[in-house]
Amino acid sequence: MAQRVERNLAHPEHPISVRACSGRAARRIGSVKAGWAGTTRVVALALFALVVCITLDAVGQDTRAEDRYCADCHEVDRLRISVHGPTIPCLSCHREDRHRDFPQDSAVAARKRSAVCADCHEDVHLSHRDVAEGAPLCTDCHSAHNDPPAAQAPGLLARRCGSCHAQELADFEAGGHAASIALDSPNSDLPTCMTCHPPHPASAEATGDARLAITALCVDCHTSDLLIRRYDLPRLAAETYARDFHGTTLQFQWRHPSGKNQPDVMVCSDCHGAHKVGWLDRGQLAPVCLECHKDADERIVGAWLGHEPVSPRQGVAVWAVRVMYYVFIPLVLSGLLLHILLDVRHQRQRKKHPELHAHAAGPTVMVTRFSLLERIEHLLSMVIFTLLVLTGLPQSYPESSFGNWFIQLWGGIGTTRLIHRAAGVLFVTLLVLHVGRSVVGAFGKGHVPAMFPEKKDFVDAVQSLRHYLRNAPLPKVGKFDFREKFEYWGLFLGGTLMTVTGFVLLFPEGASQLLPGIVLAIARVMHGLEATFAVLVVVLWHSYGVILRPEVFPLDKSIFTGKISLERLREEHALEYERIFGTSETEPDPKP
Repeated sequence: MAQRVERNLAHPEHPISVRACSGRAARRIGSVKAGWAGTTRVVALALFALVVCITLDAVGQDTRAEDRYCADCHEVDRLRISVHGPTIPCLSCHREDRHRDFPQDSAVAARKRSAVCADCHEDVHLSHRDVAEGAPLCTDCHSAHNDPPAAQAPGLLARRCGSCHAQELADFEAGGHAASIALDSPNSDLPTCMTCHPPHPASAEATGDARLAITALCVDCHTSDLLIRRYDLPRLAAETYARDFHGTTLQFQWRHPSGKNQPDVMVCSDCHGAHKVGWLDRGQLAPVCLECHKDADERIVGAWLGHEPVSPRQGVAVWAVRVMYYVFIPLVLSGLLLHILLDVRHQRQRKKHPELHAHAAGPTVMVTRFSLLERIEHLLSMVIFTLLVLTGLPQSYPESSFGNWFIQLWGGIGTTRLIHRAAGVLFVTLLVLHVGRSVVGAFGKGHVPAMFPEKKDFVDAVQSLRHYLRNAPLPKVGKFDFREKFEYWGLFLGGTLMTVTGFVLLFPEGASQLLPGIVLAIARVMHGLEATFAVLVVVLWHSYGVILRPEVFPLDKSIFTGKISLERLREEHALEYERIFGTSETEPDPKP
């Protein structure tokens, strides 16, 4: 102490005072107190957590102790490996107030046990809830104590349902699904009762048509590459069905379930069975087809081509018709496109030399080209053709967005087909009236109608090509040139073909009594491809001739007004001009 005092005396810049010592001591004491306060809080929290853990553990030990108490009399080994065993103690279900109310073998007890299940599984909907008597309870399918969490053998699941549905179980075990996979193996590939009949549907209300839903389940498996390879399933089973008339209808019904006038349609289970699933020979199909087509002949079976794509070995007649159209349509369209391109080139050359095509100045003289009846026929044809296209073409494309948009616009596939058939009847009526008018007019006037093809039309077609390619003179034509006749007869012959095939498809029962069933399949292919061909010709050829061609752009109004300018008549229909006014050099008197 004396040495410390001496050191401080030797350094007067650090004087020692009672206040300095007391302040330093006070600060040290304060810091010690603050440390003790923080430590106290930490220790208190730790002690509290320890007490909580001990309490919870005591509760758990007490619960498990109760479980061990139950195990003195009850076998619980299976319970411990079940989905409830690790987490749900006995007293969660067997509370004293419930345990004393009913004996174990009472029917009332079983129903009360289901009520206990509902305490936790309150959002589960039961598919059998509306069954008056004998309805399965929770514990009928889910054992009260032994409900293993792992996937069970499909046979075990099916046999649980078979305790009430014995015949369905027998059919299932004899069917192709059960024969493909061992029932006692835990193989999830095998469809079971609950694959098609979910015991706990997503909602308490039934949704959609069960036949549609089950067919979707069939498609899910029979389009799986894994299952197809594993069990050697037919690869195109679902695809060939989807292309068939029934499959197309089903797809539209699935996408537009609220549509009206929905037709009945054949689904997978109608031919292959719902429980005793198996393949059918063609000889076994007749009873299935006649269930819906009651007035049909057994030959209607030939309309079904099977689950293999058409080929020279399978449905050779249908294959040949399809190949014919696949060759014919591109060839015709290529020729039409070539002619259009040559005409465009010709029009560009005319613009370079306008002096060669100048007309005498003066008032525009209009002459009659189409009668009122012809204009009405054209207007009706245009409206009916458009309606047929917008209701018919979408039916061939059930997977496309535009097809489904139009089907929904018309009110579903059933209503769409009703409109299409009504439009078809109107078209046939118009076609018959037109033929009748033409025949009567031909006999009355004593000459062939102007639209009737002649040898000169083929010569004119060749001469037109020479004009486009070698600057040969254009051929003189009458009221209608070869292009207009081609379009007219294409519509007439195509319309006749569409009428015949349409009636075959509209009345399949009657057609089967007169024709082989394969004719129905051919008619469907021809009806669809001929319609596609007609649409392409109208879009490519007719649209160019009456809208895009420079002489008439933006629209040739002559078919609506019935009038054409005298200059255009003299240039484009020189023979008709000469028939009316004499030689093409003669200038008729202008008429306002």
